[in-house]
Amino acid sequence: MNASSLYSFRNRRFLIYCSAAIVALGAALGTCAFYFDPEISRTIRAYELPGDIEKGVLLSEAFAHGTGVFAILLALFLTGVPRHQVLQIAVITVGAGAIANGLKSCFTRLRPHAFDAADKGGEIIGAFSEMGSGSFWNAAERSFPSGHSATAVAFALGLAYVFPKARWLFLVLALLACYQRIYVGAHFASDVLWGAAIAGTWTLCCIQMKFFRKWESLEEVATKIPLSKTTDVPHA
Repeated sequence: MNASSLYSFRNRRFLIYCSAAIVALGAALGTCAFYFDPEISRTIRAYELPGDIEKGVLLSEAFAHGTGVFAILLALFLTGVPRHQVLQIAVITVGAGAIANGLKSCFTRLRPHAFDAADKGGEIIGAFSEMGSGSFWNAAERSFPSGHSATAVAFALGLAYVFPKARWLFLVLALLACYQRIYVGAHFASDVLWGAAIAGTWTLCCIQMKFFRKWESLEEVATKIPLSKTTDVPHA
């Protein structure tokens, strides 16, 4: 195995392990959080962050919003990142966001700000209504799961797949975006954690697709092809 193949293998292994860990932690902690969501939400919202830090947290939503993701992907494409790599990031990100938002049509759950206004006490599970009930277009009733969190985590994993040297930066940005959803009262902790679990699951599915494996194989083959020798021009 040459150096390029070993690098690709290690990067792929990191993505698989990281995605699997996100799925396991997201599902486990997300399930436990159902019973403590009101306290977690109110505690986080009650603690006001210092000015510049708060601005940074609020701005991190761009990493989880479709407009911000599109702008970053467009910038990558215009700066010369190979088209197939931009498409790989887009497939991971858009797929996870679409799945999370699709599940919103199945689950009716009040968002934290709407839940507090409804004065339902501490019975957060009671904030769920009958599956399929309510209006899909009523954002106040579509808290679970968090589409922003699924998008942010999937975007971070997709970027880490293509740019492994900065993968920790991408994961930190995703973490900030997830925290922002709880901080502004848009989602409960369980919504965010399950959104992350959806992103990890979808990424694990993507990494097995022929589309991803095909380009990995082509890149490895390209590194094995020797450069053509330049023909020496005889001196006059």
